[in-house]
Amino acid sequence: MVINKKQLLEIIKEVISEESKQLPTNFFKVGDKVLFGKYKNKKGTITGFGKDDKGNPTVKIKPTVKDGGKKKKDQEIGLYRIWDGEEKPKDQNDKS
Repeated sequence: MVINKKQLLEIIKEVISEESKQLPTNFFKVGDKVLFGKYKNKKGTITGFGKDDKGNPTVKIKPTVKDGGKKKKDQEIGLYRIWDGEEKPKDQNDKS
């Protein structure tokens, strides 16, 4: 059986489209708490999503301000530069 270039491209497109359907989508939602910044030590809340000029996904984040702190500007950063910021409950037996 001989497959020409056109048939091979069609097969590859079918495989890619099937794999993309299986990937998890919408991991983050508006209102989720995330960690961002160079060291992932700044907390914030997602306010929206968008795309940059190259078509890459971006996230609009409103930084969380502590009591009496300065008001900070909203930021728009790349989707792949944030982490899930849900705080995990500390174990009461762990004294570290």
